[in-house]
Amino acid sequence: MTEDFLHFIWKFKNFAPNNLKTIDGKPVKIIKTGEHNTNAGPDFFNAQLLIDDTHWAGNVEIHVKTSDWVAHNHSSDPAYDNIILHVVFHHDMDIAVPENRPVLALKKYVSDQTIANFDILKQNHHLIPCESLIDKVDDMIKRTWLDRMLTERLESKALQIKKLLDHNKNDWAETAYQLTGRNFGFKVNGEPFERLTRAIPHKTLAKHKNSIHQIEAMLFGQAGFLQDAFKDPYPIALKKEFRFLAGKYNFNPSRKSDWKFLRLRPGNFPTVRISQFAALIYRSEHLFSKILEVDDIKTALSFFTVQANDYWKNHYSFESPAASKSTGELGKESKYNLVINTVAPLLFSYGHIKNEQKYKETAIHLLENCPKELNTITKTSVALGLLNEHACHSQGLIHLRNEYCKNQKCLDCGIGVAALKK
Repeated sequence: MTEDFLHFIWKFKNFAPNNLKTIDGKPVKIIKTGEHNTNAGPDFFNAQLLIDDTHWAGNVEIHVKTSDWVAHNHSSDPAYDNIILHVVFHHDMDIAVPENRPVLALKKYVSDQTIANFDILKQNHHLIPCESLIDKVDDMIKRTWLDRMLTERLESKALQIKKLLDHNKNDWAETAYQLTGRNFGFKVNGEPFERLTRAIPHKTLAKHKNSIHQIEAMLFGQAGFLQDAFKDPYPIALKKEFRFLAGKYNFNPSRKSDWKFLRLRPGNFPTVRISQFAALIYRSEHLFSKILEVDDIKTALSFFTVQANDYWKNHYSFESPAASKSTGELGKESKYNLVINTVAPLLFSYGHIKNEQKYKETAIHLLENCPKELNTITKTSVALGLLNEHACHSQGLIHLRNEYCKNQKCLDCGIGVAALKK
């Protein structure tokens, strides 16, 4: 038994509410359980009770054991002077709470099934703790909670973007550039890509907006890919250009070993991605302004219609010819990924910070028109009866798993609460 679970039991009256009696035999009728307090102080404010036919209004404190009142030093804390009822699971000791306030021991009023359901949630290590109970939850509850999870995920991303924006001194263009860069590295190379965009500011690349060659030279050079001796004309020319630009801007190249190639498809190699990113920067002089103009999925996808240098049609690494040819284009799945993780969060964050609802609505509209994401989380969730019809659902499911299921915050989850109430 935990206090959190007792809070849930009291809040939702998940016990036999009739014929309640205090430990000294006084009848208790609950008019209002009170407002749940998650901060310091009594657990529930403004409760209303009938105790032995006397109407009481005030606060309720909840503990696993009666003796926890003493263990938590409530006897000397004036914040607990107006407690009208001390609710416990086990009554293990008689204590003098303020003005001899009554004690209600809930153990005999809580069903074994309720406790068994809670044990199922707390003791298993499944991807979704309530998977054996979730089929009892109404579909409308699942759908509504998934909508909330999407909002929470977008708000969480907006908070991360706000921190990045503060670091960039409220420069939205620089922030959008860095976020786009990180997501061009996708999950595997996101961090080295982000370091690359921090090392070469967007303003520096903008000074060379008319030369894709110079943009590529700066990005490849700073990424550490131009340190070797080359025979092919393309890397030789890039290395020569970078040597000049490094002296001008005092670049300090990172290590090539920071980039990961293992278990990646050749089209996802960081060399190809860097060239595609350079093409995006070259053709999108005002990157963030163009993102703000996006209002439908077709426009958003066309924004990322970029192609790597022709060299990468026959290579995936410098000086190493590829076994088969490639178009060098950014694939459709990658484009959707960038819309989901870059465009939509940026629009939502901008709308949130500027208090302009239209950008938040556009962000959600884009996600509704992106195909569902397929991964372990979404596949498991669908198998248990949760929705995954488009990216709104996928993002909601990812947030549900990472922020609630993974941390076993079942008592804070609408689906978990509904499962327990059943």
